[in-house]
Amino acid sequence: MKRKKLSLLTLPEIELVRSQGNLTETQEKILLMLSRDNSDLYIMTSLYISNRRLYDEKRIIYDKARRLLGENNPLEYKR
Repeated sequence: MKRKKLSLLTLPEIELVRSQGNLTETQEKILLMLSRDNSDLYIMTSLYISNRRLYDEKRIIYDKARRLLGENNPLEYKR
């Protein structure tokens, strides 16, 4: 299943995840870049991180966002 984009979130939802998500500094930067719909390649080269680290950080960000935003959020998987 494909993940929904973080760019679908509204600014208040992004700020909620940033403030209450207990994100690291790198995760916050990735969240902001993903919310602006930047590509994975752009994020990796901008932050000088590997693709494996980016995918791990994205998984953590998506999990925290889903937990904070509840069941009816734009990031939920469609089954």
